[in-house]
Amino acid sequence: MLENTIHILTLTTLYVKITISKEVSDMKKAFNTSIDEEILEQFREKCKEQKIPINVVLERFMQGYIDEDFKLEMKYFHNGK
Repeated sequence: MLENTIHILTLTTLYVKITISKEVSDMKKAFNTSIDEEILEQFREKCKEQKIPINVVLERFMQGYIDEDFKLEMKYFHNGK
């Protein structure tokens, strides 16, 4: 049963150099998803602190994942095992 499955995500070897361009692309698309409330709030605060728009950070993470700049490791545990 999937109700008893715990997902653990670990990002390793992550280094992303962010360059912000003044150009705005017409090819932007809205993206809507559910995120843990506490993680989302901390993420918003960090982006605000760094003065980097949230969408820029998310796009860089997505591109880094596509380009295999970092490894996403997922471990699945069922019923605590």
